[in-house]
Parts: sequence; C-alpha cells; structure tokens
Amino acid sequence: MHPVSAIKPWLAGMSPRRGILLLLCALCAGCSTTQLAYRNADWLLERYARQTLDMNEEQRQHWQPQLESTLQQHREDLLPLVIAYLDQLDAALQETQEDPDIDCLVDGAISLYRQHAELAVELSVPLLLQLDAGQIEHLDEHLAEKNDELHERYRDPDPARRQAERIERITGRVERWTGRLSATQEQQLAQDIGRIPDLTGQWLATRTAQTDSLLRMLQDNPDETRLQAYLYHWWVQRDDQPATGEWDTARQGFTVMLQQLGRSLTDEQRDTFRRRIADLRGDLAAFQGESQQANFACHPARV
Repeated sequence: MHPVSAIKPWLAGMSPRRGILLLLCALCAGCSTTQLAYRNADWLLERYARQTLDMNEEQRQHWQPQLESTLQQHREDLLPLVIAYLDQLDAALQETQEDPDIDCLVDGAISLYRQHAELAVELSVPLLLQLDAGQIEHLDEHLAEKNDELHERYRDPDPARRQAERIERITGRVERWTGRLSATQEQQLAQDIGRIPDLTGQWLATRTAQTDSLLRMLQDNPDETRLQAYLYHWWVQRDDQPATGEWDTARQGFTVMLQQLGRSLTDEQRDTFRRRIADLRGDLAAFQGESQQANFACHPARV
C-alpha cells in the first residue's frame, strides 16, 4: 500500500495529477530514488512543463521564482507532515493485538493529497496563464494522447480481463511494500478487490470532460481567479469523483480490504513493510530541517 498517495487511484485506476503533483509528493519514485527525485525536483518539473506545454525560455524564467517558492513551501510545511504520517503508519504496523484505525490512516492520506494538490494549483496557474494559442494546442495534443493511453490501459472491453488486470495491478502495488504475498493472501485480496466497485470508466469519462473544459477555458483567456477556482474544484475538491454513494461504497470496500490484509501479514512481511517505510522516511528526512517537526492527527476527510 502506498502510504501517502491518495487511495482513490486504487479505486479508480490512477491519480489524475501527473508531473507536478507526483514530484511535489516526492513519493512516486520509491525508496531508492526518492532523494534523487526530490533534490532535482526543480529540473524535473521544468522538464515536464517544457514537454507538456512547450514552454519557452522567457516563460521558464518568469515561472522559476514561483517554482522555487513552491518547493521551499513544500519542504517547510508539507514534508514534515508526510514524515509524521509515515511514523503513524509504522506505528500501526507494530500493532498486532488490535486492528489499526484504518479510517484514520485513509483520512490522513486524503488530507495530505489535498494539501499537495493545493500547491499544484498555486504552481500551475501562473504558468497556464502565460500560454499562447500554439502552446494551448500543444497541451491539447498532449492531453488527448494521455487520455487515449489511459483508456487503452484501463478500459479493456472484456470485463473479466479488466478485473483480472485490476487485481494484478493492486496486488503488485501491495507487494512493493510487503514483499511476496502467499497464495492464500492473494486469493483473499482478489476477493476483497472484487467487492470494490470499479469506478474507472466513470473517472475516465469525467477526466476527459474536465480536460476539455480546461482547454476551452484557456482558449477564452481566463483571469487568474477563474482559472484557480476551476483547478481547485477539480484537483483539490475532486469534482471528477463519482457520486457520493458510489464513492462511500468503494471506500468501505477498500477499508475492509486493508483490514483483511493487515491481519494476514506475517512477521516477515511486516518487517519488510516497515523497512520500506524507514527507507522512505530516511530519504525524505534528509531534506527536513531539525526545527521542522510535525505531528500527525486524524481529521475527517471531506469526500
């Protein structure tokens, strides 16, 4: 289980925030390359912006101060929260007598996601407002290609094959943290995944509509307030999510899945999971000042 990336990608297929948000989280690369990614986040984000938006040198120089400020804000404000969350997750793994508070951990992950998404909005708006007609067309082509890739990857027309791929995908993500699961664990996990509604199709359709709306807005030369509000509703409040009842059902199923998985972990798997967390924590802590400490506390997440 990825400790911080929102649980919604597991339910729907993947996170809609690529590039900026993933790099801000500094968790997408895994333990061995996290320090490298975080240390070079400015270069990686600039490279992503150049490829996605065809950003020119003048725009890069104009955006650079905002980028540096956002990365510094992440280091000072959000990185300590991520580390505190990892500590809480590690503490939950040490608890063998009682089930950990899964809802607390899920709410914490969603809260962290949204705080990162807010930074992504702040970072993206100034850059998007600079785009000319040719760059908007370049972005249109990039988003259309990405949407086609997502549909091809996640929407196999055969329901049985699509479900099998979903089980394989989630199992692989689990095993990156726990090590190899036993046949019994894999069977139980597959059963639990089967009880979680597959909302991928709805998410993909809404994502396509959202990207189309964004492109129309950019062509209309929006002001900063309008663009910021649109991205906030999409990225932070997650207006691309399915109806509340469907999401509640999916979240309940996901919580049961995590509970069942946690109860089944062997001592060796728990130790593997904890080592992964410790490695990741160590990588991130290298960028945290001694005075930058935070405590993780559960707050109900508005979904």
